[in-house]
Amino acid sequence: MTSSPGRMLAPDLARGFMLLLIALAHAPLLITGQDLVNVDERLRPTGSLADQLANLGLTFFVFSRSFPLFAALLGYGLVLIIESRRRRGEPDDEIRSRVRRRGRWMLIFGLGMALLVTPVEILGPYGVITMLIAGVLVRDDRTLRRVIIVVAGIAVITSVVLGFLLSASPTEEAPALALGHLGYAPADLIYRLISWVSGVIINVTLFPVALAVLVGVWAGRRRLLEEPERNLGLLRRIIAVGLPVSIVGAVPLALINTGVLAPGHGWWAQALHVTSGLAGGFAYAAIFGLIGRRVPADARWARPLTAIGQRSLTCYIVMEAALILLSSTAFLGLGAWVGPAGSLLIALAAWLTAAIVANLLQAANRPGPADWLLRRLVNRPRRVAEPVNSSG
Repeated sequence: MTSSPGRMLAPDLARGFMLLLIALAHAPLLITGQDLVNVDERLRPTGSLADQLANLGLTFFVFSRSFPLFAALLGYGLVLIIESRRRRGEPDDEIRSRVRRRGRWMLIFGLGMALLVTPVEILGPYGVITMLIAGVLVRDDRTLRRVIIVVAGIAVITSVVLGFLLSASPTEEAPALALGHLGYAPADLIYRLISWVSGVIINVTLFPVALAVLVGVWAGRRRLLEEPERNLGLLRRIIAVGLPVSIVGAVPLALINTGVLAPGHGWWAQALHVTSGLAGGFAYAAIFGLIGRRVPADARWARPLTAIGQRSLTCYIVMEAALILLSSTAFLGLGAWVGPAGSLLIALAAWLTAAIVANLLQAANRPGPADWLLRRLVNRPRRVAEPVNSSG
């Protein structure tokens, strides 16, 4: 499905970059050799210079920086859906139901991902959050601002709780339970399901995902990415503040990961890393708002990138499947032979695989199959019960 002439490039470019960040974040979690990575993002100090640099890069620019970007873009996209439905004259009650239906199907897609691909997936928790905030999405700006303030206050508290939980968890991941070892035996499927359910609960309740989605809704209502000319000052301030805050906030955890700071500081370092990551994710989105204003809608060089963003759900599934195929011991098992630096090459290969699929679909003028299916499931007309004729 090709871009419409009026379609802005910034959201699609941002989604393509977001997928690359997700690949970079997930690939190290599939390492099964001596550089086993914990799912709480604490990386072991390693003797290899390349691996040390990879660890620092992940800590400063990827871990807890990719999910705010995804969440903000999700919120932004929900606004576009709502505005489109309102232009068609659809009442807010039906729009709210449609948004909740979208969230339910995202949750179901996430369950399928957990059982068939990997339990570390993002569709499930974001589906739950979509259902929870559906009512706010059709309310006015004042209500949205109030909810954001309340959720931000809760996020500060839960980030501290999250920091304590992560720092209190075992520092060594049991090799038999490493994600890269999961197969499809009954015991593995049970472990996948338990891991996925706990991951959904933790992401929804302790990580500031809902806050990031709501900020994305706020940005969508102001069309920050689609009308950057009207918002240049705000976009530049988001970048000027967000990037330094994100980088400085990652310093304590980076010092722990390199062995400079004692692990006892982990609780506040983890909390600071997660909360400052919000600023980084928002800054990434703002960067693409500025880039998009300089790229013509018909720029040929941008088409391969926008093809990914236009089919982000399909590309996400393909990319995660490629990561598992390359890294898991159930398949090619490359995760047993690489450290953090090598895992980043695997992530790039998985992302490029998704990019190739997206561009083949673009050349055929076809939508992403998963994106098409989700739209079909969400937008299918609901059956209305026929009135019962009580007369003889």
